[in-house]
Amino acid sequence: MKKWSKGLDALTKWTVSILFTVIILFLTGISIFGNCYMDNNEFTYFVSDRAWMHMLSITVVLLIGLSYRKFLKGKLFERSKKIIWMVVMGVYLIIVTSIALYLSLEPRADQKHVVETATEMLHGRYTAFAKGGYMDLYPNQTGIVYIFYWLFRIFPFGYKVVILLNVIALLVIFLGMTGIGRVLLKEGQERYATGIMTMLFFPLVCYVTFIYGNLMGMALSTLGLYATLQYLKTRKISWISCAVVASAFAVLIKENYLIPVIGIVIFIVLDFFRTKDKKSIGFLVGLLFLTIGVTSVAQLHTEHITGYKKSSGIPSLAWVEMGMQEGYTGYGWYNEYNKKVYKENDCDTKKAKRQVKKDLVVTVKTFASNPAYALKFFYQKVASEWNNPTFEGVWINNTYRRELEKVEVKPVSKFFTTMINEPGRKGIKEYCNLFQTLTLVGVCMWLLLGRKEVKINQLLPITIFVGGFIFHFFWEAKGQYVMSYFVLLFPYAVRGYQHLLKQLEEFCNKKEETWSVRCKKNRRVIVLMAAFVIILLVSVAGQQYMDKVVGFQNAKYEEFLREGNK
Repeated sequence: MKKWSKGLDALTKWTVSILFTVIILFLTGISIFGNCYMDNNEFTYFVSDRAWMHMLSITVVLLIGLSYRKFLKGKLFERSKKIIWMVVMGVYLIIVTSIALYLSLEPRADQKHVVETATEMLHGRYTAFAKGGYMDLYPNQTGIVYIFYWLFRIFPFGYKVVILLNVIALLVIFLGMTGIGRVLLKEGQERYATGIMTMLFFPLVCYVTFIYGNLMGMALSTLGLYATLQYLKTRKISWISCAVVASAFAVLIKENYLIPVIGIVIFIVLDFFRTKDKKSIGFLVGLLFLTIGVTSVAQLHTEHITGYKKSSGIPSLAWVEMGMQEGYTGYGWYNEYNKKVYKENDCDTKKAKRQVKKDLVVTVKTFASNPAYALKFFYQKVASEWNNPTFEGVWINNTYRRELEKVEVKPVSKFFTTMINEPGRKGIKEYCNLFQTLTLVGVCMWLLLGRKEVKINQLLPITIFVGGFIFHFFWEAKGQYVMSYFVLLFPYAVRGYQHLLKQLEEFCNKKEETWSVRCKKNRRVIVLMAAFVIILLVSVAGQQYMDKVVGFQNAKYEEFLREGNK
């Protein structure tokens, strides 16, 4: 049994590691040489990037890291780290809260539907639950509508209470990622770097105005992941309770957070086979029971309030088929197929599902008969999701769409108006672009220099990342869906830079050794240096060729920027 358990661990480790390596190398490549930016109508432009700028930013980060390790390590935070962190978090919260309350844009699109449905429930109006209504089409929104219903009932601030909860959720994400960094990284001041990266990740700040449960669900999911890692490390029952409750309510808010739950289940099963600890069985039972339980309670109570039985709604497979079709904003993006196929079949789930299956067969045959088209389709789909450095964070705050849809837009200062609309938000996107590449390159360094040191349980965040990538490879494309998985890369990026800085120090300090000896001892650093030079050469010499092969749309994007909010 012990050998079988070790074999299962090894299989999991190798499978996850191989998939993760392929995904990260691909994402890093497209991040260095290209970019995806959206206009105000959510149309994606594929734009060539300046690789030399990314290389320069990496060099600057390494120089800062080397300076820190030489002059400040062991001194900074040594006596007053708790006070410093409290001050940093306090200032961060003040800034984020100010931005959230000052902007507090009126909800639009799905945000608006969810808020209106919850508000109408308070006033005894349930038309959204009737056949053909919003909740009939999208019963998966029951959880978030139910939570908003209670929030609006308890607090007399309307949707603004959700914005305040988003700020709290952002703090939980920050603390949760700092905790995950402390679990995954070796003891030392560098473990706080995960928290710093989370704080500097600007798209998260953008989502405090997004009234759709994204940050609330992400906060609970992050807390559940942190508690799971702590349980696997300490075996304390208290961490089981925290993980179970947080993960279950994350799924209630957003069903997308079933992916982290599945990852947790896999690793708890592996843990039980390895340790035979009965607490792990309790963990599994509690997680499954509570996840199903809270969802069922919300559903039953909503049915009791409205008098409508929960609809089966649009079949889930419709989102997969839509994710394999051409959308008017990009490959695999929303094109109303799911809504149309449901309504064209008289809002009958079974009929719609049969139609979706037929359409899916045709789509798969199209891809199979035209591999070149399939390759282009999925390349552009994945790039538009994962290589959008703001993960739609800036786009969701633009006032242009609200004005177009006749949603009330309160007066905002010229500074904020410039920041959230084109062409002013270009600076924010450039910052996010550099941040994204720095993160991915850090993970590549970890794969090259430090992956072997990681124990099986420390691969849990990576497994969730791989699961999210595979799921959204087929599902409807959207940058906001994948943001929570990107954040999970931060601890590994930090560890990658730790390893590289350590080896650079050794390489530079051992001056008594010959150049050839130092090169032999630090071969992987030499490989990284060679890759650095190759990327620079390719970016300078091969940019025009790459532009033709990939089909970058720089000219169209620049035209959009000149036109501004048109």
